[in-house]
Amino acid sequence: MKKVIFKIKREILLATNKFGFDLIRLSENYINEEWHSPIELLYKTNKPMVLVKVPIADIRFMAAHGFKAGKESNAPFITTIRKYANDGIKDYSESTLSHFYSSFQPKSVSEYLFLEKTENNILNSLPASGMAYPWSNLEPLDRIRQRTLEIEIDNIEHKSKIRIDGGDSFYGPVSLEKGELEYNRLINVYNSIKDNGFNVDIKGKNNIAAIVLESNGTYSYFINYGQHRVAALSNLDHEHIILQIQKGLIVRRSEVTFWPGVIKGYFTKSEALKVFDRIFTGRE
Repeated sequence: MKKVIFKIKREILLATNKFGFDLIRLSENYINEEWHSPIELLYKTNKPMVLVKVPIADIRFMAAHGFKAGKESNAPFITTIRKYANDGIKDYSESTLSHFYSSFQPKSVSEYLFLEKTENNILNSLPASGMAYPWSNLEPLDRIRQRTLEIEIDNIEHKSKIRIDGGDSFYGPVSLEKGELEYNRLINVYNSIKDNGFNVDIKGKNNIAAIVLESNGTYSYFINYGQHRVAALSNLDHEHIILQIQKGLIVRRSEVTFWPGVIKGYFTKSEALKVFDRIFTGRE
């Protein structure tokens, strides 16, 4: 599996180099730019991504949970670090993360999205790993395969051979090994940033990434890469976080009728808006 992953990554790199692309030079630096809407920055550049500094209060993370970021948040990733730093809880088995994995174990996509039952029974019967947001063009069965690959690659990159049956980062059940891996990642990232500071690559490599959610001219930033760093920065009292935003990934509430999941019939318009509104508003 590891050889296959590295082969895929190598082929992607060779292909991009062949056609003259440099994957780490595709981000415009607007960190110190003054702006009223992130949309104006996206129109100012020909590059596919921009780096911007946003208020931590406007950030949502931990996948379908859509927790708010910030030091007052009750997101399990954040409270796990908080109790480590403030209360000296240094064992996974005693952490809020362990309790979270034990208590939140959705049996289906609809449960994971906090929808009691969806009209389309596919989402009531598929496992949580098939979760695709209403604005995503992914098919649920394709999402299961994609999520499996994402988890196993992520585990390998953190020096673990845990397979998909060890569990997901965002819900239980998980194996003890997987739980300890996620716990240690949170603590290690927190200690690293606390001791060495937080670095951003202005060329666009390996930064915290987000998509923009828009409703009535206001914005939330939904993290799709860098969840552990968001939790660490929240505990280090950061009021703003630098995010990398990809052009084209702007989800507008007013365009719900055009979202792929609605068009394909996986979600009704009402169900899709419930998912959007819950994430946009943010769980405390």
